[in-house]
Amino acid sequence: MKINTKTSFLTLFFGLSLFFTKQMNFLFYYSIDSPDFDDYYIYLEYLANNISSTGREQGLFYYYLQSWYFYLFNSGFEDPTFLTYLHRSIQQVNFLLYVLGLIGFFLLFKKFNYKTNAILCTLIFLNFLPLSIMQRIIFKPEILSFALLPWLIFSLESFRTSRKFKYLIFALIFFVISISSKGSVFAMYVVFFLIFYGKIIFQLNKKQFISIFILFFVMLSFLLYEDVTSNGQNLVQLESGSTLDPTYDFKAPLSILYDIDMYQLVASPIKYKHSNSFISITLLDTFGDYFDIFWDNDSSLYSKNRKDVIEIRESKVIQGPEFNSAKNTVVFYLQNNTDLYMRKFVGLIMSIVFFYVYFMNLKIKNDQRKFLLAPLVGVFVILFHIISGFPVNNFNPSMGDTLKPIYYGHFFVLAAAFLSVRLFDKKIWNRFYLIPYILLVLFIFGFPKVVDEEFKNDLNAINSFSHSCEINSSFLSFIDYIDNKNSFEQSCSESFVQSELNFDFVEYSSYTIKPRFKFFNSLFFLFGTVSILYIFLANTKLFSIRSFKAK
Repeated sequence: MKINTKTSFLTLFFGLSLFFTKQMNFLFYYSIDSPDFDDYYIYLEYLANNISSTGREQGLFYYYLQSWYFYLFNSGFEDPTFLTYLHRSIQQVNFLLYVLGLIGFFLLFKKFNYKTNAILCTLIFLNFLPLSIMQRIIFKPEILSFALLPWLIFSLESFRTSRKFKYLIFALIFFVISISSKGSVFAMYVVFFLIFYGKIIFQLNKKQFISIFILFFVMLSFLLYEDVTSNGQNLVQLESGSTLDPTYDFKAPLSILYDIDMYQLVASPIKYKHSNSFISITLLDTFGDYFDIFWDNDSSLYSKNRKDVIEIRESKVIQGPEFNSAKNTVVFYLQNNTDLYMRKFVGLIMSIVFFYVYFMNLKIKNDQRKFLLAPLVGVFVILFHIISGFPVNNFNPSMGDTLKPIYYGHFFVLAAAFLSVRLFDKKIWNRFYLIPYILLVLFIFGFPKVVDEEFKNDLNAINSFSHSCEINSSFLSFIDYIDNKNSFEQSCSESFVQSELNFDFVEYSSYTIKPRFKFFNSLFFLFGTVSILYIFLANTKLFSIRSFKAK
């Protein structure tokens, strides 16, 4: 059997892009500095038996995975290296969940009969998608929703075509784990799946309906009971909202739906400048980092030592761009030189292009249209929440950060995945857009870099903790040689990572002891694992060599 060379190349490209983005995130973003880490590390403290209750509202499952993974695979740390070990562990768990989601998407796309090459291009697209990158580097359960969503949909679609009740049980397990993670996910999932899959439930016979209802009630009750007894809070008690911070004790005005200042959107894409505009925040934060908490975070290596490849100069005469060979930059001349946030501007343009293509494709009438509509469900839930103030007020008018796209990122990625696979499958030439897309994303992230001694020392320190230290060192040495004609001297012996972060961990040594055992969370981990393995093994033909053969 002859193997398709294009497929082989794309498979290799996918593997390299997956490895590259994993290492890029590890080296350039310190997950301990992720948004709200100071609120949620308390889960680790609770599971390490340092405190009696979290006092938070989110479910345990994601943090339970993180706690056990750290205990099992991160022994040998000392107090000065604890946070770096934790950073590595967080990203490793997130990466495994991300890969789990990619496998689910592969199965799902194959079920809808998309070509293998189109699927591989889509997975490469997702590897570099900013919202998927965000989910992989933060200490929050959004990545769990991403991981389980394609398996949930695959199970429902399999039940719809086969009517095998076991697939409905699998779907129920994934659904319960997901909705127990946080209140916003609960609301989004209930609305989406009632609208687009509720018909399945009401088509069940009486025995099946009663069975699935009882199973759902029992599963959710047991898991929520364990979470509530551990947290002292439930899903709707938003400790991140007005109950914790009085600055969030507001409702958003209806004008937030349509207010937009086009000039300021381009001229001043600065955080909190557009807190009154849902459209502006969405455009600036989907492919960019409007709130400066990811690659534009001052403490992140993503944001440091950026090399300007484009210069803007004022000129009284009209003239075309020039290439500065000394600095390897392109110079553009403007009659009125104003501040231009180039990387944020590129992110804005990419968002505009994406949403234009997105809305143009909403008119399709096939059964997959519901996946494209998923982000609109997420947006509706968020907007309803902040405008109505239900269940509690949770809007800060001076910041507008409740509108972050990452809060419905799982639905956005779902839509982006189905949109891209459709386009890649429809026209082969669309696949060539991947190259400029990747280059632009890397530019937004802060590349290329100016490599000086301080920057090298910072990279050396964090790279010494990487499981791929030697490989990374070779790549970094090559980059440094190209830039400075110097060799990148790297020791893979763990060294101290300089950090100004300070958290009130009770005792680091407690993390060498087994975490608290949570029976129902452990049981659902077992249920979920068995369900995924069964689905995977029952559908191995979708991964067969025939999928990669030459046509």
